[in-house]
Amino acid sequence: MIVKVWPTGNSPIAPGTVCSLLSAILGYIINLKLGSDITFFLGVISGFAGLYFTQLYIESVYQKDPKEVVIDEFSGQLIATSAAGVDPFLNFIAFVIFRFFDIYKPGLISKVENLDGALGIMMDDWLAGIYSAFLLFILFLFGFTNYNWFII
Repeated sequence: MIVKVWPTGNSPIAPGTVCSLLSAILGYIINLKLGSDITFFLGVISGFAGLYFTQLYIESVYQKDPKEVVIDEFSGQLIATSAAGVDPFLNFIAFVIFRFFDIYKPGLISKVENLDGALGIMMDDWLAGIYSAFLLFILFLFGFTNYNWFII
């Protein structure tokens, strides 16, 4: 249930996108109620849990990257969403940018996906989340967004 972020990994259509959407909504609520730093922390914690449980799962099903494993999207999306603060539009943009990086895997993202085991499964989504957060910060630096982090 952990690696599938039940029930999203069982979605018959685009389980990764469904999980990212759930994570984006949850992350936005956490940003509002508890702060962006807590959202980031949960992204990191879910990432380490995902690394451990994904390795156990792929060893039990004998598959390299099963489509039902979506904890990687959950963790990466929380990282991206943590950088969006409390603005609903920025949170939507964080979702779109994360899905772009996760689907098209530009640059280093495509290389780390080829790592063996759970590290390869998790690392590409962590980088997609980090790239997304970085891009949101660049938009802020150049005045395209009015940043509004909420930090405890």
